[in-house]
Amino acid sequence: MEFNKEFSKTLQDIISTQKCIIGSKKTLNEIKGGKLLLYSSHLNSYNLDEVLKLSDEHSVKTVKYPGNSLNLGKICGKPFRVSMLLIKSSENIDLNQIFSDTDHVVWWCLREKIKLSYDELSLMSMFQSVTGATAKDCIIDDKMDRVIFVINPGEMGLAIGKNGVVIKKAQNVIKRQIEVVEYSEDPQSFIKNILNPGNINDVRLTEKLDGTKIAVVVVDPKKKSVVVGQNGKNAEKARLLVKRYFEINTLQIISN
Repeated sequence: MEFNKEFSKTLQDIISTQKCIIGSKKTLNEIKGGKLLLYSSHLNSYNLDEVLKLSDEHSVKTVKYPGNSLNLGKICGKPFRVSMLLIKSSENIDLNQIFSDTDHVVWWCLREKIKLSYDELSLMSMFQSVTGATAKDCIIDDKMDRVIFVINPGEMGLAIGKNGVVIKKAQNVIKRQIEVVEYSEDPQSFIKNILNPGNINDVRLTEKLDGTKIAVVVVDPKKKSVVVGQNGKNAEKARLLVKRYFEINTLQIISN
């Protein structure tokens, strides 16, 4: 996954106005008051934990650059590796122009609305380190004693691994039950991903006059208990995620 040409131009414009701090040491020293911290995918887990903790403490948004530090250095116009940089001011800058891939734009928009705790950011880092899959979101669900990760489309196989080896390894590292959902911009597809597409006959979306959004999931009577899950675990996960991403207020699971 690569950033487009707009990324290079936008970043160079920011650097030229001296609104950007380049380099790990300087970034961490001047993180207070920053707007956006961009870090290389090759940043080691120890340093990343420190970066995410400081970013959370100072309410600085963080974005993972999918290339390595050498690539990021070239984009910054530097003849050396750049592991991270800090944008100090977003005045007159459209930060969305930094992203070329639709998923990055969607993720950026979501981060504007969704507040991730330091623990959730740390778990995302650990999950990505173990599985190689990109975590777009993390929810610590203490009520159901689990951690839910939302990942990029097409990366489920990467997250699970052959015979579930990878996901088991991740659970051993995180020491919590893990559930993984593939993201989709389409709410119907997303709901199917949450509840297993093979068990869903139809997903109907409606909106009341007062703006209340409702999702009705239609399943085979014989599969309803599986879809709902033990103690309503799957249904609760679906309600939590569709509210979080699509502001769907009610989700019902019915059989036909």
